[in-house]
Amino acid sequence: MNIGILGGSFDPIHNGHIKIAASAKYYFNLDKIIFVPLNQPWLKKEKTHASNNRRLDMCKLAIEKYESFEVLDIDIKRGGITYMIDTIEDIKKNYDKHSSFSIIIGDDNLEDIEQWKDFNRLSELTDFIVAPRTNKNKKKGFNYLNVKHFEVSSSQIRRKIKKEENWASLVPEEIKKYIIEKKLYK
Repeated sequence: MNIGILGGSFDPIHNGHIKIAASAKYYFNLDKIIFVPLNQPWLKKEKTHASNNRRLDMCKLAIEKYESFEVLDIDIKRGGITYMIDTIEDIKKNYDKHSSFSIIIGDDNLEDIEQWKDFNRLSELTDFIVAPRTNKNKKKGFNYLNVKHFEVSSSQIRRKIKKEENWASLVPEEIKKYIIEKKLYK
């Protein structure tokens, strides 16, 4: 089985996340995409805005109509700071040794990817699929998604909500309803 893993804060999950996952599945012939909301980011200085349960709920709502998409709460359950090597090792335990894994990241992560915990080991265990976000130079040894950059970020959505600007078209309909109902990011 070929499995793609898309980790992130998903604070909130948005149309760009869904587009990247669907494109990676299609272009790299992946059987499944696993969304893994992180517990606590190691790179970013700021913490998540919505609670772990809210972010998990939003991920589940956003992907429920996609048969080959799944959400795992392993990073949240593990607690502490989230490192991708721990995520991969936990996920690999649930699959046979013939399964292959690809981590799906935005090209903005390439700048400091060598600083990721146990990056060399991670590179032995997985491939990387890189989605365009910044149009920076490509690095060798990575697989690139040939899709148009989708200009949206979770921080942009949170800012728009706070400023009462139009944001609803940037997230799936179910997420829009959830954010409004739960009064998130005000």
